[in-house]
Parts: sequence; structure tokens; C-alpha cells
Amino acid sequence: MKFDCEHLQLAVQRSFEKNDRTNFNGNCEEAKVLAKDGLLIIHDFLEPNVCDGLATKVRGLVDGAHWSEDGVTTLGGSKAIDRGKKFSSDTNMIDIFDVDNAINELDRTQPLYRRITNIINSASIEPLTISNCNVYINRGIKPRILHIDQFFNNQFKAFIYFTDVLTLDDGPFMYVKGSHLCSGKKINSFITNYENGSYRTDMPLYDYDEAHACLGERGTLIISDQNGVHGAHPQPIDKERILLMLNYSKHKIDPR
Repeated sequence: MKFDCEHLQLAVQRSFEKNDRTNFNGNCEEAKVLAKDGLLIIHDFLEPNVCDGLATKVRGLVDGAHWSEDGVTTLGGSKAIDRGKKFSSDTNMIDIFDVDNAINELDRTQPLYRRITNIINSASIEPLTISNCNVYINRGIKPRILHIDQFFNNQFKAFIYFTDVLTLDDGPFMYVKGSHLCSGKKINSFITNYENGSYRTDMPLYDYDEAHACLGERGTLIISDQNGVHGAHPQPIDKERILLMLNYSKHKIDPR
């Protein structure tokens, strides 16, 4: 959605208010890092053999799917979207919504969610719960520009890699540390979008050289404040990345 004047004013206002929605004195060191940087990485969060089994399940779902012309399908009670076909962005990315409906084995990961929730709610003034449980599968992704997810409210996402993401070619999650907080560059990005009629959450003044590459073996957990500037690194066509995404937000992301 493109900017109008009212939304530009709101984006600037909410950016200045971000510090007041962040708890920099959380009850654990992990929460303090997340509040300061907008990013937290925890290696060895999930066992490699569990990740291998889940990745195999995901591949089986996707590789046997029958897609509509606009890039939508149903996979065992879950809805999947080919984002490149559906939205003409994030080419070669499949987003499976409510994936726990299709993969019962994900029940084994749920006891770990409590730790993630505690970290996030120690860093955020606003208490949040899981509103989405999705899987992303990228194969040679050509991602959209670095962006934020929203500026209205606090939103966090937790990602668990099901495949090794050891180099830039593997398509790691990229994040500009500290960009969840207010800055002149962020405000100027909003103004640029308004002046150019661009999508309002694009961050055109940032580039990949500023972003931290979140590399890690399968089982790595990444927690990200989605008010910050982020994206995926492009992949060669022969590379694959599979991850679980938990969305912590007041609003569920609905497949459109």
C-alpha cells in the first residue's frame, strides 16, 4: 500500500514513540540484546535431527502440490502461497500458513515456544502472543527490497532454520541492527516513499552492506523486531532455505 499524507505523519510519529514501546531493562540478557539491537540469534536451539525430519516433511508437501494460476494451493489443511506469482515479489518463495495443521510433528517444537515468548515480552512493553505459525521455503529467491513489516505496533518474528544457512548464497535473514528505533535515515526513507509513490514499508535508503547476515546451522533461532529494516539475501537458483516462522503480533497475518 502506498503512502498518503496521513500515513506518513503516523509513520514518523510511531517511529519517535518506539523507545517508549521498548523495554531496555528486560529480565534476562537475551531480552536486553533484543531491545537494543532489534535482533537476537541463539544457536543450537532445536536439535539437527528434528530439523532434518521437518525439512523433509515440508519438501514432501511442496513438491507434491498442485498450484492455481495465481500461486495458491492447499496443503493438508494449510494454505500455501507462491509469493512470486501471487504478489510479483519475493520470487521463488513459498509461504505455508498455519503449517501445524499439515505437519503434526511440529508439536514437538511447541514446548520451546515459551522461552521465545518470555524473551519477546521482556523486550516489548506491549505483551504479545503467537498469531501465526508458518513455514517459508526459498529456492533461488529474488527478494523484495529491504523493508519493515509495519510501523503501527510492536511486532516480532521468531525464525528457526530447518536447513543450514552458512553462506550468503544460502539466503540468510538480513537485519540492520538498531533500525527498529527512530533515526534520520528511517524517517527519510518514509519521506522518499511518500514523494515517489512507493510502497510505504520499503526502506530504499538502506542496502545489504549495512545488514547483519544471520548465519547458522539448522536449529538456529533468530528473533527479530519487525519494526526494523530486514529482508532475505538473494540466492542462486540451486540453493534452498527452509525455516519456521512464528509471528508475535496483535494481528494475524492472513493469506490473501
